[in-house]
Amino acid sequence: MENKKSYSLKLMILAVLLTLVTSLCGCVRYKTTIDVNADGTADVSMMVAFADSIMDYLEDEDSDDEEDEESEFEEDGWAYTEYKHDDYTGYVVSKSGIDLEDLEDVISELNESDGFKVTIDGNKYRFEWDMSSEDETEEVDSEYLEMYDGYMELVIKLPVKALDSNATDESNDGKTLKWDLTEIEDDTIYVEFKLNDGLSVIVIILIVVAAVILIAVLIILATFLRKKKKVAPVSDERVAVPDNYENGVSAYNTEQNIESAHQPEQTQALEDANQSE
Repeated sequence: MENKKSYSLKLMILAVLLTLVTSLCGCVRYKTTIDVNADGTADVSMMVAFADSIMDYLEDEDSDDEEDEESEFEEDGWAYTEYKHDDYTGYVVSKSGIDLEDLEDVISELNESDGFKVTIDGNKYRFEWDMSSEDETEEVDSEYLEMYDGYMELVIKLPVKALDSNATDESNDGKTLKWDLTEIEDDTIYVEFKLNDGLSVIVIILIVVAAVILIAVLIILATFLRKKKKVAPVSDERVAVPDNYENGVSAYNTEQNIESAHQPEQTQALEDANQSE
């Protein structure tokens, strides 16, 4: 319980510092990303960073606070990494596999605000974030942010195209939505989308598996038939051999050859007899 109070207190201090810093110079980067998965879960990350000039001032405070903050995030299941880029220093916390039914509590706890709401109707989802209570966004001057290469954003990534939203920017065929928190026209951010039914996903997977198995069987069968055609069948039938076949030569053929050899002599004898007459 004491850790929760300390965690909440530090987030409140962070919110105050965020409001102070951004209202003075806009040297801040803030980004919350909600990556929705097709299985009804989400991966969430939050990045907070200040310009190094501001961090030099903050480092005058007790350095143990940062270590306590990191350990408290990790105790609550958040992965904590340092952020240092483009003369900005801060941190990124992330958590994966959050059920969408629990997302409201997670975002509310992470941002120390109860403005984020999740409505679930079957496989249809609606995220709403009432920004009217987020004082830090009201104090930010977008011109200062742009001047110092800072930003304050909410990014929601969907596995399907959104049905409706008031995002300030869309990409990836309406699947990636971004809100510039300093330029939202309404006080409430919202997005609606629909995930495929779990049964439909299972059916699709089964159809794909069955198709792969069928194709494999057909390939094996075709290969077997092709190999079988290449092997000539061995016949058990024997060639009929004449009874007078000896030493590989037919006796009948031999007699025919002898008669043919004597035919010229007989023909000559007949011609001589005719001439004498």
